[in-house]
Amino acid sequence: ENVITKRRINVLTTHLPSGDEKKKEKERLDVLENYDETWDAKRIFRTSFGWRKCNYGDFAQQFNGILSFVAHYVKRELYDSSTTIFALDANSRPLFPLVAVDGGSKRTNTWNSIHQGIPNLDSVWVQSGKLLATGESTSSSKFPASVNKMRGPSSNQPNKIGEHQCELIDHIFTNGQKSELINDVAMTNINDKKSHKMAPVFYESKEGKAELELIPTQEMPSDHYPVLVDIMLSGLVTE
Repeated sequence: ENVITKRRINVLTTHLPSGDEKKKEKERLDVLENYDETWDAKRIFRTSFGWRKCNYGDFAQQFNGILSFVAHYVKRELYDSSTTIFALDANSRPLFPLVAVDGGSKRTNTWNSIHQGIPNLDSVWVQSGKLLATGESTSSSKFPASVNKMRGPSSNQPNKIGEHQCELIDHIFTNGQKSELINDVAMTNINDKKSHKMAPVFYESKEGKAELELIPTQEMPSDHYPVLVDIMLSGLVTE
């Protein structure tokens, strides 16, 4: 909370299980929302008497996965005008094939469970015009990606050696009214000053140009492009 403006920001992050099989998507969905059990969550906070533990309790809510925590903080906007940001390496592209959940009564994927599951929560990819709400690219000829990598022979995931992963798996969702992506950042090292691309990068296919631009490199030492975005915060708290 900003002590002057009283603006509050709730930031939640997670890293979902990896894998391109449908069973792995089911694992990701189970982390987001478990249909088989709920629990009472507690939080730890510091007081003048030391650390204390108490229930979240704001909405007499039980929790059943990460999305229930995100929904809890999104609801806080009703009375403290806070902005919630949910950032994650989802390890799942928006158009991942739907899988059965809740005993087979519904079919969904990671993108839909987040984007459709929490009212007032939107993707910065949608707000910035890179994706439609369905998860499809707004470009008819190119698709956005936040990773473009191929694991080599020294990988500790031998079953993925040689697999080319070029897709959009890094996501930021927010109830902020507007967001603006930063496309590149100028960085200076001891030798020169260069502009480095941020996510998303666009390709027409996984062949050709994408294969020539694999990361990590010396210029981009991560196998994920950074997602850099300005998010408009909610209004001031009224007293």
